[in-house]
Amino acid sequence: MATDKVEVQMRTEKECKSCMRYAAQGLASVEVCKSIYVQNQAFDKLGRPDVITVTIEAVRLPDSE
Repeated sequence: MATDKVEVQMRTEKECKSCMRYAAQGLASVEVCKSIYVQNQAFDKLGRPDVITVTIEAVRLPDSE
């Protein structure tokens, strides 16, 4: 049975000028997501976390005719 969503924990990797880059570790970086960039405004709003959880969820749209 296929799953409709996947989750991965990501850790801070590099602070850029306008964002923070997070990277997944181990197998998750191959199977789910390698890296994600979070803009500084959101990074600050979240309390500048060292670790975040990213959830990717499939959206089923109705067939258009």
